[in-house]
Amino acid sequence: NTLYTLSVSGYAQTWTNTGLSALNWFGCDMSETGQYMAICGSFQYIQISNDYGQTWSSKGINTVDWRDIAVSSSGKYMTATPANSGSIGYIYISSDYGQTWNPTGTTTIGARNYGSIALSSSGQYQIVSSIVNLFRSDDYGITWTQTSLGGGSFQQIAMSASGQYCTTTESINTLYKSR
Repeated sequence: NTLYTLSVSGYAQTWTNTGLSALNWFGCDMSETGQYMAICGSFQYIQISNDYGQTWSSKGINTVDWRDIAVSSSGKYMTATPANSGSIGYIYISSDYGQTWNPTGTTTIGARNYGSIALSSSGQYQIVSSIVNLFRSDDYGITWTQTSLGGGSFQQIAMSASGQYCTTTESINTLYKSR
């Protein structure tokens, strides 16, 4: 699989091959302006760009089967989750534009099969799906608590810019929303 970016002035009209190839890229996100971009994949280093996708650098660890990555509006806060395909791992966070990555939730929610991740615009509020639960953070991903919704195989998750509203899908064709 190959990563492509679009030109800043192209409005998705012009795509450029970045030269970054991997077995499987899964997650990608970017800051509001597009200056900070992040991608993750299967047993690959997290790739970070701070120049609108012109250049990329490897960050974090490459022993995780990464599933998803989310970036705050400013690009300062990033969170990555391991795949829910049998690879158990910790949520990783960065608070310095993706330059350093640290595991989080190691003592509260532990290693799990996580899935999709979503952040509020500021990055303060975060929500992550797992095979059987949803977890939320109100402090930039430092601490995590289980939400009241559990017992499903949650797939995708989304959060409003304020962090007040969320929606998630479950693999048995159910859609949930919160407020």
